[in-house]
Amino acid sequence: MRQFRNVFDATKLDTFARFNASSTAETASEESGLEAAFNGYGVGSTLHTSGAIDRTNPFFQALGTNPRSCETCHSSAAGWTTSSVMNTGLLLFTQGQAPLFNLVDEGNRPDADISTFSARVNTFKATLVERFANPAIQDTVERVNTDAPLNILVDPIRDRLRAGQPLELLALALAAWLRRVRGEDEQGLPIEVRHPLAEQLRVKAIEGGPDPRPLLAMVQLFGDTGADPRLVEPVGRWLSSLYAKGSHETLASASRLLGF
Repeated sequence: MRQFRNVFDATKLDTFARFNASSTAETASEESGLEAAFNGYGVGSTLHTSGAIDRTNPFFQALGTNPRSCETCHSSAAGWTTSSVMNTGLLLFTQGQAPLFNLVDEGNRPDADISTFSARVNTFKATLVERFANPAIQDTVERVNTDAPLNILVDPIRDRLRAGQPLELLALALAAWLRRVRGEDEQGLPIEVRHPLAEQLRVKAIEGGPDPRPLLAMVQLFGDTGADPRLVEPVGRWLSSLYAKGSHETLASASRLLGF
């Protein structure tokens, strides 16, 4: 399990990511058949021959005694499949509180300790690394540190905007990601950004500095969501703090203000 532990040691955003990824199960069935899902390389879409994806279908409904549906494990962001990489990212950014992580059948024992994040990591290792591992997919757990964090951030941001819900912690996490893709830390030392658009991200980050709009305007990553003032304002506020005060003071301030 050394590789798995290294993910949690190396991930820089997990401190910011104490939020619950909201479900899209209540999305109206009249939505376009081209259903967008953000991933590490931009936006992927699912085309349904009927012209719309019917979210009243049992696939999207929690029909059992736990809060999960088929979509819980097989989401559009994963191409309606699943993998250990996607599930590890989901655990990181929900602190193991997403419906996937349920003692009904995914833990190592029905009475396992899930009282803390570290306990949940230990309980759901098999789910993340063994059960959903697929050696035929040339992907690595390391990618959770690079592309996957943006996947897990933008979808719940979009859902919360749609539902009119607060997104301060999500905005903080996104601001941290936007600061990171500049490619240098607070001491001016280089940060290796492993992303297909790394150079464009760096240019936009330098152009905007504490202003997130040049980065959020990259529609291939954020779609129309990046122009929503309900997102731009809090992300800008946190990004300005990261530039002006640094990550430690920003995190301390967020902890006081948001109570985590």
